[in-house]
Amino acid sequence: MTVIGPAAIGTFSGTARLFGAGNFTGQLIADDRGTVRLNGSAQRLTSIDGAPNIVDSLGEIIVSPLFDVGPPAQSVIRDTQAAHFARVLLTNDSILNGSIQCSGAGDAFLDPTVIRLPGSDVTGCEHGSVR
Repeated sequence: MTVIGPAAIGTFSGTARLFGAGNFTGQLIADDRGTVRLNGSAQRLTSIDGAPNIVDSLGEIIVSPLFDVGPPAQSVIRDTQAAHFARVLLTNDSILNGSIQCSGAGDAFLDPTVIRLPGSDVTGCEHGSVR
């Protein structure tokens, strides 16, 4: 799936889910208590202009594999900025291929099974650097 603008937007307490979407391009935006979920979906580019994913104002992005298929489909997330009590959660062998930057009490949680590709990092997040 190739998207020039945002691939998924979760806002105003709503949820957007890319479920088994495979490879996709486009930015993820979770704002104002909204949620974006990746299940078996691999982000290849955030956007044509390189803008990162945005998680803001208590929003969250949740990244996890899709286990209901054989073999399980991994999920990949690229560059992401989290701010204002927002959070990014990566679980169960998900892949980080970029950076997560936190500010304004934004946070990232990566469980120990998360795969960080070379050059990937987590900065400014209280929990993101725990491995």
